[in-house]
Amino acid sequence: MKKEKSVSVKFLKEFNSNTKNKLIEYEIIRQKFLLYFVLSIILVLLILYGAYYFVASNITASMNDLTKVIMIIFIFFIGVPGSFLINILIIKKYKTTIKKKVFPKLLSFLGDFEMLDANRGKTIFFPALELFDNYNRYKLDDRIKGVYKNLDVDIMEIKLTYEESTRNSKHIQTIFQGILIRINCIRDIKNSIIIKRNLADLLNNKNRVILEDPEFEKLFDVYSNDQVEARYILTTSFMQRLKDLSNRKFAKNLSMSFEKGYINIAIPSAKDWFEVPLFKNALDLKIYREILRDIENLLSIVDILKLDKNIGL
Repeated sequence: MKKEKSVSVKFLKEFNSNTKNKLIEYEIIRQKFLLYFVLSIILVLLILYGAYYFVASNITASMNDLTKVIMIIFIFFIGVPGSFLINILIIKKYKTTIKKKVFPKLLSFLGDFEMLDANRGKTIFFPALELFDNYNRYKLDDRIKGVYKNLDVDIMEIKLTYEESTRNSKHIQTIFQGILIRINCIRDIKNSIIIKRNLADLLNNKNRVILEDPEFEKLFDVYSNDQVEARYILTTSFMQRLKDLSNRKFAKNLSMSFEKGYINIAIPSAKDWFEVPLFKNALDLKIYREILRDIENLLSIVDILKLDKNIGL
């Protein structure tokens, strides 16, 4: 895409002047957290060595059984797990810290966008969207919000689960994990239109929409309370664009819906998006170009589907 090239050129030009100093700042932060991580690993090794010395030495001979049990519990069930927990917290803290530094600069190359605190605006997901099966828990990792082609675009890395607890057990089912993009719909669509990828449970649904494109129906199941409106929105050209989009590597197995005044696009993915890794040199330009490329790919959905055009989609 032309836009991708221009952003890459803009990023590299900025790097040669101002951004290089920023990357050095990011690397200093990374090295600090990497030092914390290494020290916590050393702590784990010291605890394990101490446990070995404790068991192998004659120190235990003078201890009663209760004291021995308490020492063993402390070493193996508190000391070691606690040290690993410290490692996890260090990585989490690094990700939060570095994103607050990196993303204002990165997103400036893409226009009017910002990365929001994942804890802000969580209630936007309730009541549950018809696009997904029932869920009662969700984890919002990253959220990027802004304006693209005069549309409000909300990009979320999210995990939806259904959790059911009984007295003796807890069952957790993942409903969706990946990227959810919400875009305000410029068309006035009165009824929900749900487009899902080949779900057998919808084949006999009384609200299933029969369309004129057999190839499209092999890929997607569509249902709506208003068959006429659904066919009006899902034109032949729109169905072709959606088929083309579904063939893109970054948009595999996508589903989408028109509901509650929004267009929702869900892309299942196990990838950890928008990350600046602790174990990679922060001076590496590939890290930032990949993040920019991922966001641009997601924004290109607007262009591919022509969601900014009031042309009957």
